[in-house]
Parts: sequence; C-alpha cells; structure tokens
Amino acid sequence: VGFIHGWNMGIDVTGGTRIEINTEKHIDEDEIASIIDNYKLDEEITYSGDKHENVIIKTKKALDANERKEIGNTICDALNLDYQKSILSAEQFGGTMGKEIRNNAILSMILAAIAMLIYIALRFRKVKYGSASVIALFHDVLIMCAMYGLFQFTINSPFIAALLTVIGYSINDTIVVFDRIRENRKKLYRNKKKLTMDELNDLVNISSKETISRNIHEIEQMSITVADETSNVSAASQEQTASSYEVAQASDRLAGNAQELQDFVARFSL
Repeated sequence: VGFIHGWNMGIDVTGGTRIEINTEKHIDEDEIASIIDNYKLDEEITYSGDKHENVIIKTKKALDANERKEIGNTICDALNLDYQKSILSAEQFGGTMGKEIRNNAILSMILAAIAMLIYIALRFRKVKYGSASVIALFHDVLIMCAMYGLFQFTINSPFIAALLTVIGYSINDTIVVFDRIRENRKKLYRNKKKLTMDELNDLVNISSKETISRNIHEIEQMSITVADETSNVSAASQEQTASSYEVAQASDRLAGNAQELQDFVARFSL
C-alpha cells in the first residue's frame, strides 16, 4: 500500500526550511497561515516561549535566502513588527533525519529478527519455531507500514518509537502463543510423534484462542497507561500556562504599584 500510495514523509525526514519569528505575543495559527497563504508553503506551524510568542514555521520547500526574507517581511509588515528584531532564524535544514530513521528502522528489525530466531530456536529446540516467529515479526511490521501508507500518517522521529513498540509486542505475543502450543501439544497429543495437518490446525487454533484474552488485557493496560501519561502531560502544560499567566499578572501589579509609589513621592516632594 505504501509503495502504491506513497508515504507521508515528515519535515524531519525530507528536510526543508525553518523560520522562527518573535511576535511579542501569541498570534493565532490561522492568522499566521492566512498571512503566508499566497506562498503555498504547505507549512507546519508550532510555537515556543512561555507565552507562545515565538512562531516556528516549517515547510518542505527549500527556500533560498531571498524567498525566506520575503516571507519574513510579509509577516512582519502584517503584524507591524521590526524585521531585524523579530526574525530569530531563517534557514534551510537537510533531511539527515530521513537517513537516520531509515537506518534505525532497518537495524532494529534485523537485530530483533536475529535475536528472536536464536532465542526461540534454543528455547523450543526447533528451528522452525524461530523461522515462524521471524515471519510473524515481518508481517506485523509490514502491516504497520501499510497503515502509515494507507492513512497517510506522517513518518517522522516518533515512527521509530512506534516501530520498536510493535516489534516488542510482536515478539512477546509470539513467545506466549508458542509456549501455549507446546503445552497443549503435550496435553492433547502426548502419544503422537507427528501430527496431521488437521490436528496441527486445531492445536494452533486452540492455543491462539486461549491467549486472546491475555492479549486484550495487555492492550487495555497499555492504553490506560498511555491515556494517563497523556492527561498528565496535558495537565502539566495547563499548569505551566496558568503559572505564566499569574506571573504576568503579578508583574503588571508590581509595575502599577511602582508607578503609584513614584507618583506619591513626586507629590510629597512638591
């Protein structure tokens, strides 16, 4: 699917242009996008700074120095900003992350496949178990890559983390299923040295069904953990924003008190 539809490579992979502007206050993303809409950058807009006063614009297009300056001037003119003071950076960056992501993904798959093949072959004392586990591993990875291609999810740095997570769960589930197959083999067909194809199918189906509930509970626990971490990050971000707002209010109050004190001293002097 990915080879047919193509993958949606992120800016970290393809490289492009990065422009960072200090707008002195938070400017809505839609407003920034409308200002540079004529340039058709297909941009990605993010913020930095305590009050989100720094706007970071990333685009996959490789803009030269004149084009970057023109876009910077357009934004500064629209927001009544001084170009020299407001433009923090305007530069091109290469797609070095793309090679790193590709190399890390390939290396992680190869190492996982080799380690899995050796471990399972030694544990179950049969090479065919190891071969089957490697096939299952590549199957799961290909499914994930196909989903990224089908739904056009962005392939960027977190893609490596997602890939390693899939590999880890695939290895774990494969070992659990193989353990159950070995146990049921001893229970159901203890006196048979070789199983027919129908008996082997029944054995695999029974063992897989017995491990489904465990896999579902495992996914539920992971989902709860991820949801909890996400809520904690969101709460921390809200607290930080609230703290920044309180600090700004306190600074305003102090400035007002200082001005009142100056006025009082001036009147007293007169």
